[in-house]
Amino acid sequence: MALVERVRERTNHGTVNRMAQRTEAAGATLKEANMINKSLTTLGAVMRTLEAVSNKKTTHIRYRDSKLTFLLKDSLGGNSQTSIIATVSPSADCFDETVSTLKVRRACV
Repeated sequence: MALVERVRERTNHGTVNRMAQRTEAAGATLKEANMINKSLTTLGAVMRTLEAVSNKKTTHIRYRDSKLTFLLKDSLGGNSQTSIIATVSPSADCFDETVSTLKVRRACV
């Protein structure tokens, strides 16, 4: 999961490469992490759009940008309530991932 959290950040390629080296992810594993990254990024965007819809700032929600958001469409929109569970680690080795996870969690509230 640490790889997914760091890949999701994608602020610079150096960070992603360092995390991929640390986890020794390559080939199919790295490709899968990138796809999970895309889905999580899209999920965050959909949740921000849902907030904008509730504030009457926009009307279109892009559920079809990933399979995850398309499958969760009925659970995210309408009269539903969504909870987010942030799993973090007390380990110093995972500090960056923990901070990143908490930032995402905060952004979704």
